[in-house]
Amino acid sequence: MEAVVFDTGRLKLKAHADFLAEPHVALNGDFQVEKVALDYFRPITERYNLSVRKGSLDAEGFIEYAPDGEKVIIKKVNLDGIDGDYIHETPSAPTEQIAKKSAKPLENIATNQRLKSKWMN
Repeated sequence: MEAVVFDTGRLKLKAHADFLAEPHVALNGDFQVEKVALDYFRPITERYNLSVRKGSLDAEGFIEYAPDGEKVIIKKVNLDGIDGDYIHETPSAPTEQIAKKSAKPLENIATNQRLKSKWMN
């Protein structure tokens, strides 16, 4: 199979497929992708604090998609012309407020334990 990916990229897949497999089609074989534009993945990469504006991906490897499991083995990867940023944010004030609120119940437990031990002895 050969396909165009995101207008400029190419996908080649040489695999065996079982179209009658249950509950879904199964396949395994070698794949190759060339010049796949990375900016299409921006909504996904931003979830991991990585902003990718441009660049392309070339990769080749093995893929297995079967009812009993999935596997992708990447043998070669090349990122070309990548323009992106890793965004590291420091913890904000609400995190500190939550920590302070969490400490109060612990103080109450400690006080109650001292009172119980005082009355029990």
